[in-house]
Amino acid sequence: MERMRVRSTVAELPTMAKLVGGFALSAVAALMASRLEPYLPPGTRATGLIGVSAIGGMWVGWRVIGRARGRGWGAQFGIGTQAALLSLGSILLYLGALQTLRKLLILRYDGPGEALGGLVLEAAQIGVAVLQLDVLATLFIGGVLGAMLAEAAARRFP
Repeated sequence: MERMRVRSTVAELPTMAKLVGGFALSAVAALMASRLEPYLPPGTRATGLIGVSAIGGMWVGWRVIGRARGRGWGAQFGIGTQAALLSLGSILLYLGALQTLRKLLILRYDGPGEALGGLVLEAAQIGVAVLQLDVLATLFIGGVLGAMLAEAAARRFP
């Protein structure tokens, strides 16, 4: 008879690295969202963009940067860049969903499949429009600095 292994479902305790990573990327995402608004295409609704960006940044910072503690200073460049890209992707999906919902309510789509395709298309169009140096510099430099702050917090408060 074969023994079955059950994995432990005990959650990890919050660490200082997760907290610092979450707050750092939350601030970076909110700053990036405020820099992003002037570059949005005309007619794009950005309702609650800064708040949603901060919440998404907190989640990404907690899950990505906070878990990568103790890997060394060199690895933090890649981790910060990865977290910045995930944060940007979540912001673009949020903006695409807002635009798609607006068009869905005025019956621009024939079905749910077309609406999902429209969501990706809207997010891609907004993504191309916001490829500006100051937005990307804020995002990537802030992501790397947030990862380094989380690494410092992990070393200071093990």
